[in-house]
Amino acid sequence: MIYDLVMQFVLPFMLVVSLIAMIGQTIFYQDFGHLNQYLIVLVLIAIFRSLYGIYRTKDIGFVLFVVYGFMHVLLLLPVRFYALLTLKSTKWGTR
Repeated sequence: MIYDLVMQFVLPFMLVVSLIAMIGQTIFYQDFGHLNQYLIVLVLIAIFRSLYGIYRTKDIGFVLFVVYGFMHVLLLLPVRFYALLTLKSTKWGTR
């Protein structure tokens, strides 16, 4: 359980570091091959995961893992880090 807790904390930071490195390489070398390679790997991993889900449950809805991969990188990670930075803010109020 400790391993899972540590990984839940560390992996988003590792993902952000790899994204920053990929974007930095793309800008520094003026080569969009790094960006294309990252996107292809993202899609292939999502397809692989969805194929396993389809095989086990016979539900074609698992193909949406591809969409979730992009949503996670483009929407959920920025929201997580914004929440982390504004953790002590109580401006929005609670019940």
